[in-house]
Amino acid sequence: MDVVTSKNREISKGKFILRKYSKYLKYILYLVFLCLAVIVLPRISIFNIERVDIKNHEYKKTEYITQEFKRELKDQLVGKSYFSITSETISDITGKNPYVKSFWIEKTLLDKVQVNIVERVPVYLIKEKGGKCGVIDSDAYTLEVLENEEACTEYQSKMNLISVDVAPFPILTPNTQSSFYYTYSINDITKILEKYGYEPDRFSIKDGVCQIQLEDKKIVVISFNQELKKQLARFVVIAEEIKNKNIKFSLLDLRYERPVIKVE
Repeated sequence: MDVVTSKNREISKGKFILRKYSKYLKYILYLVFLCLAVIVLPRISIFNIERVDIKNHEYKKTEYITQEFKRELKDQLVGKSYFSITSETISDITGKNPYVKSFWIEKTLLDKVQVNIVERVPVYLIKEKGGKCGVIDSDAYTLEVLENEEACTEYQSKMNLISVDVAPFPILTPNTQSSFYYTYSINDITKILEKYGYEPDRFSIKDGVCQIQLEDKKIVVISFNQELKKQLARFVVIAEEIKNKNIKFSLLDLRYERPVIKVE
């Protein structure tokens, strides 16, 4: 009788211990499975990347990223495990390219990833009298610096940028924020001009005075030493009058309370 009772006690004790630790068992099994997944899955070749697509942020073909850069990006990703690829995998490469503003990776299939890139768009060609020029975007970020006039002319014709002649020449270093603080003012001017059907072709800035040459050779003059908002407001009033009265002009100077207009 005592033997049976002792056995029953041992069985009950075992069941109690099992119930006590069973709630931890699933966590232990999960950790074991996770460790196996981390160690084993990256070594299985069927999960290695074989295809890489590179698109812009609108899932369309990139415009300013070179083929050489794309090959470098693909070489960095092809052969890597699907499970080991993160943004850090290519951040060193993308960080060296000034045209890459930001990016993200989409894992579309077990053997394929897509890199989506937000590109910096070249807008202005900042020119120096000696022939040197710099390419910046609308946020004054320097994309390239070209050392001679021939290279500047070739880039200009290829990209159709707005030329900006400025003295003194700002500090421009590729893949860095530039010191050309007039950029945002030029953005505002361009936006207003285009709203009224005028396309700026060239900006010439000296001593804070900005001459804007339009595509039809008309000249608009603005001073950065005065409040830009007021001068643009004057332009809006004059532009409406020019449109309503069909006035042909060759020069419009907005620096004065009563703007000066030279009629053709």
